[in-house]
Amino acid sequence: MHALMKPLWEEKPDYASTTFPPPREFQNAAHQSLRDGFRADHRCQMIMAPTGAGKTYLGHRIALEALMKGRSVVFVCDRTTLINQTSATADAYGLSAHGIVQAKHWRRNGMPYQIASAQTLAKRGYWPQADVVIIDEAHTQHKVWTKFIQNTKAACIGLSATPFSPGLAKLFTNLINATTMHELTQSGVLVPMRVMSCKKVDMTGAATSGGEWTDEAAAARGMEIVGDVVSEWLKFAEPRKTIVFGATIKHCRELARQFLDSGVMAAVFTSETTAAEREILLKEYRKPDSNLRVLISVEALAKGFDVPDVGCVVDCRPLRKSLSTAIQMWGRGLRSSPETGKTDCLLLDHSGNTLRFAD
Repeated sequence: MHALMKPLWEEKPDYASTTFPPPREFQNAAHQSLRDGFRADHRCQMIMAPTGAGKTYLGHRIALEALMKGRSVVFVCDRTTLINQTSATADAYGLSAHGIVQAKHWRRNGMPYQIASAQTLAKRGYWPQADVVIIDEAHTQHKVWTKFIQNTKAACIGLSATPFSPGLAKLFTNLINATTMHELTQSGVLVPMRVMSCKKVDMTGAATSGGEWTDEAAAARGMEIVGDVVSEWLKFAEPRKTIVFGATIKHCRELARQFLDSGVMAAVFTSETTAAEREILLKEYRKPDSNLRVLISVEALAKGFDVPDVGCVVDCRPLRKSLSTAIQMWGRGLRSSPETGKTDCLLLDHSGNTLRFAD
């Protein structure tokens, strides 16, 4: 299951020409704490860094340090949709000598730096050679990497804004807290969030499974207030670029239908959206003057999705216990965007999550 590929490169690529922006003080400190942890025999370590702290930046810098020493590195993305985004970021830093582990991908090669999704690794059944493994969104414990890091000699680094899920301490023996959301907001990296508690989904007596409300129950209750979701957005958030989180794909489609019926350009972005459709939607949505104002998703946009000028998050996905999921969703709108005049992010809470988790 975990056999390693032999290295395919004949000579080490030149990584000396990378153009990383200077690290912020807390990024330098986190990287140094990681080095200190390895010296103290912590082979597997977790870096906790909130939205906007530059987890991908940190991951690529850690990778570069290992690559410059002749080591091989695998950067594991939480899902296939984040591979190209992570690859594009590496290119932007001049770290273009990397490959992507994905069938028929044009960038499939034997470079010492490989970017792969957990899903692709699970499907293939074997890993590229790895002296260093970097795992993004490590609070999502995919079996393919949780098993691998326990049976490898490679140095393993988890990256997460919300390392709260049970069992992580059995996998990572050292936790490095890079910075806090408050510190990032104070420094202008993030914008403050204004929360409006709108008409909420009533989850009284709703069915649960594993301690969480079932998607079906959340969607059924959410359908009752779809019209209120659209009217509240029109009243308080128009024309902000917005991400809406629904309970199921069916729920998301109904939300999109009512936004469109109200004259608002909206689209659904879910696990059923094809790769070609995703590329078209994201290219349009990333434009500062995009006509596409609202993207609607269950969870596909909750992790690692970065469009800095998103100015509103609409939470229609009630959660009983998954605080980390809620934080991931809300964080999609917190990045600063000075060039577009963004000064805050509006959270329209139709889920009751803010009050529920405050309690």
